[in-house]
Amino acid sequence: MESIVGHHLFLLLTSCDDVEEMLRSESVDSQTLKKIDEKLFEIYGYSMVIDSILDNDSLHNAAFTFRQIFSLLSEMENKQQGMHLSQNFAQISELLQEWQDAIYATYYDKSDIEGGKAKLEDLDFRKIDTIKKKIEDFYQGIRKK
Repeated sequence: MESIVGHHLFLLLTSCDDVEEMLRSESVDSQTLKKIDEKLFEIYGYSMVIDSILDNDSLHNAAFTFRQIFSLLSEMENKQQGMHLSQNFAQISELLQEWQDAIYATYYDKSDIEGGKAKLEDLDFRKIDTIKKKIEDFYQGIRKK
């Protein structure tokens, strides 16, 4: 089980890095938004596996909210509503980084010298729940614009 969780955590975090890289690109167009949505779908799948093994729902709920954010931003971009998408992308990148930091703090064994060993017991989900709330608040904020 530990190796399955560790593998999926690695894939999830690598996919988050890919999304951040796409957000930093010169121009984010509808094609890029589609690629981001595909990566977010992968992230959602990885988080579902992790959550189901650990009997929690924090990761996949946060991943689902990220997908909602990008769906809304794609819709706004298609309607040419003049949103400052790059400002939103900078905030999303920060949220993704905070989420990744919370994942490392929550799911990785800090006593492992190599730094890649997942832990399955004594997990404290407070950091994950805190960033999940920030992601949800961000989504609610852009929905109101």
